[in-house]
Amino acid sequence: MSTCDDQLMLTFESMHEFFEDNKKDQCEDQAYKETKKPSFKHLGAQIKHIILFASAPKPYHEPSTKCTPFAALFLEEAIISKAATTLQQELNGRNINFVVSQSLVTALFLGHFTWSCPDFPLNLSIFYCEKPAQVGYSNVDYQAKAFMLQDGVDKSDLLKAIKQSIHIPSSFMDGLAMSRNFHALLALFFGDESQVAKVMSAWIGHMLKWEAVNKTKQSDDPAFVTQVLFAIDSMVKLHLDSCQHAKSMDDVNDKILYFFRAQQKVFTMEFT
Repeated sequence: MSTCDDQLMLTFESMHEFFEDNKKDQCEDQAYKETKKPSFKHLGAQIKHIILFASAPKPYHEPSTKCTPFAALFLEEAIISKAATTLQQELNGRNINFVVSQSLVTALFLGHFTWSCPDFPLNLSIFYCEKPAQVGYSNVDYQAKAFMLQDGVDKSDLLKAIKQSIHIPSSFMDGLAMSRNFHALLALFFGDESQVAKVMSAWIGHMLKWEAVNKTKQSDDPAFVTQVLFAIDSMVKLHLDSCQHAKSMDDVNDKILYFFRAQQKVFTMEFT
């Protein structure tokens, strides 16, 4: 057999392997599509509870009977990349300048609306809602200072949080943009009229009303805005945690959402 024939045989063998591998991949993709069950109705019970109780309509006496139209559309997608496109298109349609990270899209697609770690923002969190142009700080010492907001924080947990690409606001305006992006996500998944979205909107209004005070505090303490956002994030997290295990609206911790004491401390410049 000539060298040319040998090369031809190798080419055919390579083509055969390629088509066999491609056929295998197609079969695996089809099997995945057949076994995966997208949509709200196939979510776990606790995830459904979070969505329905957090989406409760006024006067907030009963949980919602269905998820928001956007949440239904997002959860219907069979793969994460399509879900990401659906989310990005909706944000663009609302004129929200926010490019959602892959890690956040994945968390939302899987229904991970609460923190995986009790002391650090993971999954749905305001600290994943940075502006597209911002890349965050790489200075670990500054992040340690900013996130060492509670006693007993373990160093290993801090490192886990840093690896999650959490964004630290560099200024008041940066924190304001993160708050607006976070509000957009809450409104999409739980509704514009949900308690959590309305209260988040009120917080943004408060931040703008007392912009001068907030900027002064941030100038005095570079971790100030981070602390404010952490307080907001923690309260939203506690609310969603209560929705996860609620049997009725009486079990939902909605009082935690009304940040009047925290807002008053910001106004009096006592928030630390």
